[in-house]
Amino acid sequence: MQEMQEARYSTSAVPESERLAYWNDTVNGVFDSLAVDRRDEAFGARMACRRIKDLEVAMVESSAATVRHLRRGDAADLSRPMLKVHLQDMGASVNRQAGWDTTLGDGEFTLCDGARPYSIDFASTNRMLVLRFPAERLAARLGSVDRFVGRRLGRGARSAMFVSFFRNAWASPGETQDDLWSETVSGVMIDLLVLALQDSGTETPAALNPEWGRRLCAHVDEHLHEPGLRAASIAASFGVTPRYVQMVFAGMATTVSAYILDRRLDRAAERLRRGLRDAPISVIAFDVGFQDLSHFSRSFRGRFGVSARQYRAGCRI
Repeated sequence: MQEMQEARYSTSAVPESERLAYWNDTVNGVFDSLAVDRRDEAFGARMACRRIKDLEVAMVESSAATVRHLRRGDAADLSRPMLKVHLQDMGASVNRQAGWDTTLGDGEFTLCDGARPYSIDFASTNRMLVLRFPAERLAARLGSVDRFVGRRLGRGARSAMFVSFFRNAWASPGETQDDLWSETVSGVMIDLLVLALQDSGTETPAALNPEWGRRLCAHVDEHLHEPGLRAASIAASFGVTPRYVQMVFAGMATTVSAYILDRRLDRAAERLRRGLRDAPISVIAFDVGFQDLSHFSRSFRGRFGVSARQYRAGCRI
């Protein structure tokens, strides 16, 4: 978002055939890498933007539409990561990021990572308040915020305080904003957001969204043969961080490396049970992703109590 005290935009004076193109140009001048697709023939939208110290606040109202954020990954994203709060102020939306499909109703919000892809579907006329701020302001208080990204928030008592304050701060006339007002509001806004996130609980992503855990497990099974399969490669495939992947597996009472090892041993044992006597054990080990035969042999004996050769011969305990 550009440096500004207050700016307003609207499609009302734009010919209907040019509104969508105008709106895409407008939102990309305020927010980076957004694409808007209308869901009805008649499209209309308006937006107001304001800066409060290092907080960038916007009110966006539109007819039915789909908004997509495309990954950039450029120097600006990496040098100063930004987070967003999407607060549904009227209507409803479906927000998708980090494996979550989160439906927001009036007064509910979600935390969004501005460096990752996301999409928002608005099925009808809606209004959303958007808060954009440097990620470091939460990292200093909460550490990694991956456990909050993409989830539905706004239902606890502390969340209600944040929502009420956010709405009231936005409704305050621009002419009342002196330096003391801005400094105070900026600090209180982040303080209340921290409380709201803590109010959301400490459940892991897998516990809250089993589908996310199933997706990662399916990906592991599909890529077991790749020696470089690890948390970082899995995270890159889904557009999330390695820490987030580790948290999902922690919610399933395991680690990424332990799960991969177990699945590789299961796959090797399955091939041995099928009586593939002509295939050298070393070939089977490499086919399921092991790079070191000694590591495979030790791991297999530790898991099944016999060597791979004995297992294939039927000596299983």
